[in-house]
Amino acid sequence: PTHTAAVEPFSNYLVGRVRRDFREGNSTLGGIVTAVNRDLGDEALEDIILERLLAARAGALGIQNTEAERLDWARREAEAALESDPDSPHLNYILGLIARGEGRAKDALSYLETVLARDPRDLGANITLGQAYLQMRRFDEAVEVFRVAAAAEPYNVSAAYNLGVALQSLGRLHEAARAYRQATEHYPQHAMALANLGLVERELGNPV
Repeated sequence: PTHTAAVEPFSNYLVGRVRRDFREGNSTLGGIVTAVNRDLGDEALEDIILERLLAARAGALGIQNTEAERLDWARREAEAALESDPDSPHLNYILGLIARGEGRAKDALSYLETVLARDPRDLGANITLGQAYLQMRRFDEAVEVFRVAAAAEPYNVSAAYNLGVALQSLGRLHEAARAYRQATEHYPQHAMALANLGLVERELGNPV
């Protein structure tokens, strides 16, 4: 059978990660990102974290352009900063997020692998890398990195949810159900985890 799962865009963890980096002055981009809590629905590439990043920075500069123009500006700004600090985990992380958000998964891999070369257990980089693998339908590799993320932070909802998506895509439904249950244990209102868990349970012939 074909297994369909709603893919999470960006997690609250990732929003908080960028906000923390920026507040501590670890990125030349500056600005503050605001965390959000909401049901995301099946919006595969709605990059909430980038929306907040760009709105905060562009608003501070008085830039009133389209989202695509702001995204292009943010990418060019980060790329310019990266020239003087090519191994910066924070700049590579931001560019990885932007690349994944634009659907350039292969570019995202390059940036995120630079981050993970410094810290293989970096939670945000592993989750974003796994999401890039999902975009590329490299589900086995996605499972591996989401397991690393889940081991680093067992209560992380995004790690558990995305692990479920990767496992469901591989048809490993019993494992997917466990991952989705883990996500809903920590965030009972996670609409996509609940929806995907229901699909998996029906495929397994279990009462929902």
